[in-house]
Amino acid sequence: MYDEFRAHDPYANRCGSAGIEYMSAAALSYRKPSMPAYPGLMPDRNTCERHVGRLLEIRIGAGYRNAGEVDTIFSEIVAQSARFPSPQRLVIVTDWRKCTVMDEDAASKLAVGIRGTNARVERSGALLPLGSSVAMLQFQRLLRESNHPDRRGFSDPRNLVAWLSEVLASDEITRLHEFVG
Repeated sequence: MYDEFRAHDPYANRCGSAGIEYMSAAALSYRKPSMPAYPGLMPDRNTCERHVGRLLEIRIGAGYRNAGEVDTIFSEIVAQSARFPSPQRLVIVTDWRKCTVMDEDAASKLAVGIRGTNARVERSGALLPLGSSVAMLQFQRLLRESNHPDRRGFSDPRNLVAWLSEVLASDEITRLHEFVG
């Protein structure tokens, strides 16, 4: 893959048996806009996007290393939520699988941010961190303390999809499947 870019970029190479492709900035600038920079890998950044209907997709690829990163993602969430008509309630899917244990300030900010969106949320499902049972417990506690009866955490993407699909239209369900991979 990316052979056409590699031919023009002597700095693009492959990392031996790991099969990880490294590309220089020049190679990335050649890529077609429709092509992901690193196919099949979750980006190491936090994003909030709306692709279809009332499904709001939050992917936490970089984790929450500090309270400032929590503020940044909630700024995006507020901006995306503003694109929905005021009475419309959102269905949120969040991918926290790459998250680690947060420091106290970040966890407090996240708790406040989650509770602050309760009025706009019909249902919210989150994929919990897989690498650490302590992180999983921390995120489950945040969901429980959000005081929203329809916020849940899941370790199995199939269960998350089944639960959120109960309130989604068919095009939103299709997109949800794409999001959880």
